[in-house]
Amino acid sequence: EKICMKRPNIYMAFDLDAKDKESKIMSNLRSFGINTYSIDIHPYQDLGEMDAEEVKRRKCNAAFITNRDYLKYKINI
Repeated sequence: EKICMKRPNIYMAFDLDAKDKESKIMSNLRSFGINTYSIDIHPYQDLGEMDAEEVKRRKCNAAFITNRDYLKYKINI
């Protein structure tokens, strides 16, 4: 509820095998007007494998995800 009231930018970095879950969560957040970003973790398997500087770099390069991106993702599944 607080997230919906404050509407911060949300950055997500799910494992590659959980991209479907990430997309659903992002879609729900966007329905409340919250900006969502996806952090690419490839070639790593998990965000925890990266050092802090790598995470910062990837966060700066995170892709802004729109409803159109979500639709493209769902079509390509």
